[in-house]
Amino acid sequence: MLLAACSPDNSIQQDIPGDWVMGKLNDKVFYPATVPGCVHLDLMENNVIDDPFYGDNEYKLQWISETNWEYNTRFRAGEDIMLKDHIEMVFEGLDTYAEVWLNDTMIIKADNMFRRWRADVKGLLDTSENRLKVIFYSPLTINNNKAAQLLYTLPDNRAFTRKSPYQFGWDWGPEFVSCGIWKPVYLRGWDKFRIARVHVEYTSIDEDPLPIFVHLTIESEADQSVRIRLFDDERGKRLAYEKVKLEQGTNTIILQASIQDPELWWPAGLGGQKIYSLHASVSAGGYMDEATARFGIRQIELIREPDQYGESFFFAVNGLPVFMKGANYVPQDNFLPRVDSARYEKLIGSVQEAGMNMLRVWGGGFYENDIFYDLCDKYGILVWQDFMFACTMYPGDEAFLENVRQEAIDNVSRLSNHPCIAVWCGNNEIDEGWHNWGWQQQLGYSKKDSAKIWNDYLNIFHELLPGVVEVCDPGTVYWPSSPMTGWGREEAYTQGDVHYWGVWWGEEPFSMYREKVGRFVSEYGFQAMPPMETIRSFGGIGNEPSSGTRTGSPGEVNFWETMVWEIADSSGYPVAHILEAHQKHPRGTELIQKYMEREFIIPKKFEDYVYVSQVLQAEGMGQAYITHRISQPYCMGTLYWQLNDCWPVTSWAGLDYYGRWKALHYHVKRAYAPFMVGSIRDDNGLHVFALNDQTAAAELKLQCRLTDFYGNIVKQDDKLLDLPPQSNQRVYLLEDLPEETNDKVFIAKLLLGDSVVSQCFHYFVPTKDMLLTDAGLTFYVEAASDGPLLILKTKNLARQVFLDAADLTGRFEDNFFDMAAGEERRLRFYGKASPDELNDKLTIKSIYETY
Repeated sequence: MLLAACSPDNSIQQDIPGDWVMGKLNDKVFYPATVPGCVHLDLMENNVIDDPFYGDNEYKLQWISETNWEYNTRFRAGEDIMLKDHIEMVFEGLDTYAEVWLNDTMIIKADNMFRRWRADVKGLLDTSENRLKVIFYSPLTINNNKAAQLLYTLPDNRAFTRKSPYQFGWDWGPEFVSCGIWKPVYLRGWDKFRIARVHVEYTSIDEDPLPIFVHLTIESEADQSVRIRLFDDERGKRLAYEKVKLEQGTNTIILQASIQDPELWWPAGLGGQKIYSLHASVSAGGYMDEATARFGIRQIELIREPDQYGESFFFAVNGLPVFMKGANYVPQDNFLPRVDSARYEKLIGSVQEAGMNMLRVWGGGFYENDIFYDLCDKYGILVWQDFMFACTMYPGDEAFLENVRQEAIDNVSRLSNHPCIAVWCGNNEIDEGWHNWGWQQQLGYSKKDSAKIWNDYLNIFHELLPGVVEVCDPGTVYWPSSPMTGWGREEAYTQGDVHYWGVWWGEEPFSMYREKVGRFVSEYGFQAMPPMETIRSFGGIGNEPSSGTRTGSPGEVNFWETMVWEIADSSGYPVAHILEAHQKHPRGTELIQKYMEREFIIPKKFEDYVYVSQVLQAEGMGQAYITHRISQPYCMGTLYWQLNDCWPVTSWAGLDYYGRWKALHYHVKRAYAPFMVGSIRDDNGLHVFALNDQTAAAELKLQCRLTDFYGNIVKQDDKLLDLPPQSNQRVYLLEDLPEETNDKVFIAKLLLGDSVVSQCFHYFVPTKDMLLTDAGLTFYVEAASDGPLLILKTKNLARQVFLDAADLTGRFEDNFFDMAAGEERRLRFYGKASPDELNDKLTIKSIYETY
């Protein structure tokens, strides 16, 4: 009866309507605008600019970042919200330097993209029409002004602005320093009190019923008594009831409750992902406010203990050591407001399908939207969450530190209930950069300068940020910097996490992945070109050749010209400067070529070159996946660089900007399978390893065959395996290798019942030295209840079979795979296509066809 007497509308929200206009500051020309949005998207929508991602438009649009902009709208506040005692205007995100004016009064001066901004507007709103204006100032100008005020030079001026660092450009992303109201804006009204936050903690996961401690942050307009009730939404059961006295201002109330028969949340592959929903209500004097918190019950520990090698570094979930299989995640777009829920679902679906259990949200992007973490909760994907600091030193003045503190409080508080959050990490590569990248010498720091800059670093990453985590998310571990030791030092491989870039940056061979194994490898990678459909989408293929813009020092040959024109063919010439505009690494094209020359015969056709670049990336990095997994428990994590792209580009990603799977992602799906077989060769022979990531033992069959490329068997062995849970075993050794190996392959298969759950192909020479022949691939397509079914057969060995249905929307369940002589494979097509359409559109190639 009491609840029925209370108003459920104590706290209400009104979105600001969408009739916005935008234009240059102090200009008379305005265009319709979308909020949430950003200036680049609005200009493109109004045909003021062309697609920023097309061709080399990036270079033509830098004026946008150098310009100040304004957004305007008019709105009426609803009668119900005008009656509230307290009315706030809330901006969930302003990017970045902004003034907000309501009816000619400035109510907000923002300087942080990552914070929520709010202002009391109770006395400023008119009952009729209200004018709202938001002015955005160029971060480039402000950065330069702030840099000029310092007595020393920081490595990068982007450090002065709390804005996504990648938007200033990276070695895989363009420079689009956008601005705008990038998250929702609304009015929020309330009477007497309101619930600002609900946070759930527990000190143990082993009790039944499980005690939980619910922290409610309540804002109260006066000293008053209230009743607080907690309910289990799913079971409809009241968990707690208490009368408390609130003081005027912000109150933190802790209530204890319990959960009967608690179900634990587990990472993917180890158990379920139970999410609880807790409903809180606060009531008094006929008023009531409500809030809901969703949470999971799990315990995540980062185990760092001395051992015979150095110090361990692994995550234990609910007491179980877990090998982390995943990737580094970057923002999905340079223009964040257009990443909708469908794109999030598609991306995290690809993560789940590839068998991952962890993503690292890299510190050069942004604190992701709630839907990202909701999906990670749902699918059991743990999140290594960086704070948004990367690859430079930062200022340490009081205003900057307080800005960072509020940013951290906003985001740690927002995300603390998510069971997917495994670790908060202070920054990306700054500790390594300070000690190994030569900044002090390059920038001429004095001892006093160095001491000041390093002290500022310690204040942020060893005091401020861990302090916020301890208060706002005390159950989650904090790690100061990824990594704490650079890859050029031996101790990087015996303790902490490591970013190994000897392959690629150091031009070391792929075989070094087998030697440079860390305790937790949180970055490593290699580039490849995106699919041909993506290259066509940004104009990377034209009808006429164009001279390249990338030139070397005087006297050197223009590398891009000498390489590209040799591989151009009648399908259309690559327009060199456009392709290079979508290759942001200063030596990326050259390095792909160098590594390809080591492993493959360079194709003459451009589309073949694109295909082989992807195979090169996938097979090269495959040596890392296998090595890291069979090195358990010494190595307990492999997170490659990188999962995805923010625009169409040649990069390290396995998923391109459109979510298309490159060869890498198909290889990752096989390498991260719960059962895996892999091989490594040394002076003693060929070692075969079998892994079982699951929590139950498994009986499997191992088939080993040494054959030639025509299917003639040189040696074969079968054996039964009893793999314990979470085990890694050497299960076979091939000691007597044939003298002639350029036409031989060793194939190992793991079978669960009659199904092949993993297989590996081991070759003894680089692909360019193999005596490959026409594989004799044939196929036909059948109708099936879940879509077209491809039946593929080969007469001889087929290397890296590529199924290309580019004109159809969809993909195959597997692609870029080897087939043994005489093998048949049956593959589903995920997409809208009839068997006849697929049969007509499908093209198939292997490495042999690129010669």
